[in-house]
Amino acid sequence: MDSMKIETVALSKIKLGTRYRRDYGDLEDLAQSIGQVGLLQPIVVNENHELICGERRLRAFAILKLPTIPCQILDISALAGEFSENIYRLPFSPTERFAIAEAVEKEMGKRAGRPSELLTLEAESKKKENGKTARGATA
Repeated sequence: MDSMKIETVALSKIKLGTRYRRDYGDLEDLAQSIGQVGLLQPIVVNENHELICGERRLRAFAILKLPTIPCQILDISALAGEFSENIYRLPFSPTERFAIAEAVEKEMGKRAGRPSELLTLEAESKKKENGKTARGATA
């Protein structure tokens, strides 16, 4: 595999072609996470700066009013990239999400904010998974 080529690209130069994702989830939370932790994985564009993968991350950067974003440059079609990124991903199961939320809580300690909220939502999700009713806790 060739070495990764990463460039910092102005958001205004990234072209969105036809995209298939319609549900962007909670972009405010994603933007907050990026603001606190940083971008963990660059978005992917081709040589013409057409977006391949990472529309949610791109939108989060726009919410944060950041002018540029790190991009991995790949020679792949936008359709093939969006398909592969979203079809072959395996999200955490409710049990895995609960376990990682507990680990985050332990590492960060008891405090107001997201980790405690995650534990509450995951506990409710686990109850729902076991056939009990719970407030709609979804990712």
